[in-house]
Amino acid sequence: MQMAYSLHFGMEPFSQPPDCSSNNTCPYGLMNYFQIMEMESLWGPLITAGIFAATLSSALASLVSAPKVFQAVCKDRLFPKIGYFAKGYGKNEEPRRAYLLTFIIAMAMIAIGDLNAIAPIISNFFLASYALINYACFDASFADSPGWLHLFQTKPDVNWGSSTQAHSYKNALSGMIKLSNTEEHVKNYRPQLLVLCGNAASRPSLVDFANSITKGSSLMICGYVVPYNPSDRVYSVMRKLERQLSEWLRKRRVKSFYASVANCSLRAGAQSLLQVCGLGKLRPNIVLIGFKTNWHQGGPTFQTLDELNEYFGTIQDAFDSNMAVCVLRNGDMGLDFSEAMKLLNVGESKRLDINLDVNVVDKDGLDSSNPPAGMSESNLSNSDPKSGNDDEKADTDSSNTLTENFGFEDAEDENGTYGGEDNPNGEKDLKKGVEADIEVGETKLHIDEDRTRNSSHAFSLRRRSSRRPTTEQKALIASISRFQRKIKKGVIDVWWLYDDGGLTLLIPHLLTIPKSYLEGAKLRVFTISTSTRTMEQEQRSMAALLSKFRINFSDVSVISDIGRIPRPDTLMRWEKLIAPFVSLDDCEVLPGTTTRSELDSQRQKTYRQLRASELLREHSTESDLVVITLPVPRKGMVSASLYLSWLDIMTRGLPPTLLVRGNQTSVLTFYS
Repeated sequence: MQMAYSLHFGMEPFSQPPDCSSNNTCPYGLMNYFQIMEMESLWGPLITAGIFAATLSSALASLVSAPKVFQAVCKDRLFPKIGYFAKGYGKNEEPRRAYLLTFIIAMAMIAIGDLNAIAPIISNFFLASYALINYACFDASFADSPGWLHLFQTKPDVNWGSSTQAHSYKNALSGMIKLSNTEEHVKNYRPQLLVLCGNAASRPSLVDFANSITKGSSLMICGYVVPYNPSDRVYSVMRKLERQLSEWLRKRRVKSFYASVANCSLRAGAQSLLQVCGLGKLRPNIVLIGFKTNWHQGGPTFQTLDELNEYFGTIQDAFDSNMAVCVLRNGDMGLDFSEAMKLLNVGESKRLDINLDVNVVDKDGLDSSNPPAGMSESNLSNSDPKSGNDDEKADTDSSNTLTENFGFEDAEDENGTYGGEDNPNGEKDLKKGVEADIEVGETKLHIDEDRTRNSSHAFSLRRRSSRRPTTEQKALIASISRFQRKIKKGVIDVWWLYDDGGLTLLIPHLLTIPKSYLEGAKLRVFTISTSTRTMEQEQRSMAALLSKFRINFSDVSVISDIGRIPRPDTLMRWEKLIAPFVSLDDCEVLPGTTTRSELDSQRQKTYRQLRASELLREHSTESDLVVITLPVPRKGMVSASLYLSWLDIMTRGLPPTLLVRGNQTSVLTFYS
């Protein structure tokens, strides 16, 4: 270059070579001058002080933190032949062996004597560590793990159709196939719930309770039996319902799938869900339903008995499918709030309206004849997949959460987005132009429907308002959100009356761990004894058993007098409850009713359930949740009305009560 320049201008070439590292003549640069940072700095001593500070912090991290991390790696047995360094000493499990190893390595490095020689080696180790950490963060972000909180800005709600979605599908499919080939073990048991909630938006409490058990770590499916015969128009509405309910679950922060079948028979539809829900090893092993509190209302009419037999048969079918069964009773307030939400203008009452004239079916458990919201005659005749998209978008965009309006935590979308399938009280018709009372817990809501709907001061959550919610609205919202609000110093009473594989103990334990509304609650265990002489020994044995299962409990009580005859007032209450459903033996017996001979043959079992109800009211009325072993309905031995009367008398007047019965499969183990 210089020669060309000199020839071009007729000058003598300038042949002095530049100082460079190629011939080791450059006195500066990081290769030859290690104080280059000090030379470039504004004040040299500041760099020297920083070097000392970084050296001390790195030394402390290497000598104190590194041995603990190495001990954790050794305990996890991620690499072979390093388990020797996993042993800890003292109360804090100090890794003395790892300390010694770190000291030896540090002394070996110091013994080299030339820091400039070992600095590149140490720097490479640090760079490798940082590279692995960055890759781990990238991989966790790429996998979108729910436990990885890496987002510092709002993710745009845009579907880019990226390759990440295809990658997620492929990973999920590969994981499902791999899981299907994995042998099941009791240590890896997970409660996988099929929640027969009907319209989930009208029973948010049931969905919230199930979510407290699964917590997004186990499978949860919300099942809906749409009470229509299959047809093109019904399928179209079902597709729209699936989109809407899936969005409702997402907004409510419930990690659950949605599944529906069209069938006029509740039992037949539930049988279909029991058979086809799930995929591979991701199949429900527990059925959760709400208790049918209105089973006795209206007396033994054909419609009442038909609904009763459908509900009772669904429980029997779940047992026949080798699934565990859970029945939830939400005190005396029930689980279906759709009618109260409409009358109090809580939520989007338009979407709770039903134009199809149908009869009341079920307050809490399952729908068998009522249509879902939006399934009016006009909907069924004019439904179209394309036309439904605009409606869905308008419904979604118009909603304002209860959190925005009231400041209630985790109360968004309490509205019955789809719902109003059934009247919550079969004895009272809430028709336009009349006043009515609805009991929500201990609060009786007095509602004037004309005033609520027609007054210019009617409160609507569909738009912001300066008006504060009324007392009735607050009570309703509190009832709807009952299983979302965490209870401090809660108490769970577990009545383990029969051995069912341990599910009666496992579910309460899951409700005490984080992400549950009863997180940190005390567990009180009640069990029975056949003899007063062995009560103390059985109490110690039960405490030892729970300790082996690693279940934290606060108290163990042994009941010895469960075989005693119940009190006369308890017998009178039960006889009054079952009397309308008792038929004479020589008369035509309607399915679902009870005969005198059946009452005689089941007398001892009836006494046992009645005595259990007395003990429950004696010990568990102040608890926050009661978990009881569910009696098994024997086919051909127990009628629907007798079985429901047992469950009703056991759980009446109690706090929220969960009846649980496993399928005799062990879900707990001593071994870790």
